[in-house]
Amino acid sequence: MPTYESDVCIIGGGLCSAMLAEKLSDLRPGLAITVVEAGSSLFDFGNRLKYRQRVLDYGESAWPGDVLEDQAGAEGFCLTMAVGGQALRWGSAANRFSEEDLRLKSMYGLAVDWPLSWAEMEKAYCEAERRLNVCGEPSPFPGDKRSEPYPQPPMPLSYNLQTLRTWAEKSGIPFTIKPQAKNHVSPTPDLDHPGGGCRMGTDPATSVCDSYGRTHDHENLFVVGAPTTPTPGCTNGALAFVALTLRSADRIAAEFARHT
Repeated sequence: MPTYESDVCIIGGGLCSAMLAEKLSDLRPGLAITVVEAGSSLFDFGNRLKYRQRVLDYGESAWPGDVLEDQAGAEGFCLTMAVGGQALRWGSAANRFSEEDLRLKSMYGLAVDWPLSWAEMEKAYCEAERRLNVCGEPSPFPGDKRSEPYPQPPMPLSYNLQTLRTWAEKSGIPFTIKPQAKNHVSPTPDLDHPGGGCRMGTDPATSVCDSYGRTHDHENLFVVGAPTTPTPGCTNGALAFVALTLRSADRIAAEFARHT
């Protein structure tokens, strides 16, 4: 069995792992980073369009081999281990959670509050949107106020959505285009989203890690992405998971700087 010497070992080859490795490489050039993935590489770029057509024609999976025996639901849906993780099924939705999602305990007496402020989360959201080159438009809702604009303008609306928008605006209903992580101007380098298995907090008795993903009992072990969320949010969580991962990358890089 080969041996690999690494400064950082990342377990799991999903979206957050890729973003963590990329940012650590930016912050600490020359860092030896190893990503370990137990699953196979299912992505076949050359046949992607053919697989997509077979989804439309026959209802087949777009990812042949994407199955875990005895773990599929009644509709055939399952989560497999593979390079790319749940990003293989991600439809590019890049919505933000709301500020109140982080304050369920203090605002409504439910669950727990997240151990970071909205200002910290919003800053990380902006970086995640830049790195994923998210396209979107300003929201009419005060609670969606942003400190930075989207990197790209929104996706063009189809004729049906243009008609729907006209009807909504005539009725006084705000209409906004879903932000998406899609390059449609100038590229730069819906399903369930499980989370909370290693939730963050300040009390080791009720949480696994701090707000940067550092585990309470192992200083060199970090958990990043979806597992750290204390509570679910109001929308697709992919952007939140990436934002939290980028905060973790800052802390990990700072630890290397402190010890060198």
